[in-house]
Amino acid sequence: MTSINLTHLQQSIATYLQTHLNAAAWQWLEQRVATIRSNSNPQSLVTAFAQVSRKVNVFIIDDELPENPVNLQMKGWDSICLVRVFLLMQVVSDDRDSYKQQIGNLFRYADMDESVALYVALPVLAYPEEWVHQCTEGLRSNISYVHDAIMQNNPWPARYLPEAAWNQLVLKAFFNEKDMNRVIGLQARNNQELVLALTDYRAERLAAGRPIHPGIEQLIASFKTA
Repeated sequence: MTSINLTHLQQSIATYLQTHLNAAAWQWLEQRVATIRSNSNPQSLVTAFAQVSRKVNVFIIDDELPENPVNLQMKGWDSICLVRVFLLMQVVSDDRDSYKQQIGNLFRYADMDESVALYVALPVLAYPEEWVHQCTEGLRSNISYVHDAIMQNNPWPARYLPEAAWNQLVLKAFFNEKDMNRVIGLQARNNQELVLALTDYRAERLAAGRPIHPGIEQLIASFKTA
């Protein structure tokens, strides 16, 4: 289980939501938080997670919340996503198996918007090693929004994905023309196998007369000069 204390982050998010949600939405959220924290009925999380889009007034998070220990970057999210992440932070994590089952069920049955919230919430989930396979499954999907949730402004993959999975993330990001400036840890996780794969990818694009993303050249060059 992660030893990172997220209490201050929870408090910051709660304060932000209390200020920006309308009265009915905040009252509903307070009630759901109390129910989830009581851990009396695991189904309460599933129900609340699904209800958010009907209960919460929609707005875009245009302020970056204070620095936090997991580098969660929330600017640009909508309020529905933020509330869902906040609900995930309330789940009691003392029992590893129970926690894994509750969160795993959400991943299993989530629609696209719910999936996005789950993947951007990876940095605040307990037992990070339990979600490596789930993250790689998300990368294998064909849902662009899910790819963005994993690849863009998300510190979790660089921290926890094994090298092979990380390399696939980077290659897929280049292939799908993602904003590579938003891939956290790109230089720190650079490695020989990735450079070899990027070298092959560059050769294929050159042979096809296609442009080469400058980030590919930078990663190859930086590894050779390291």
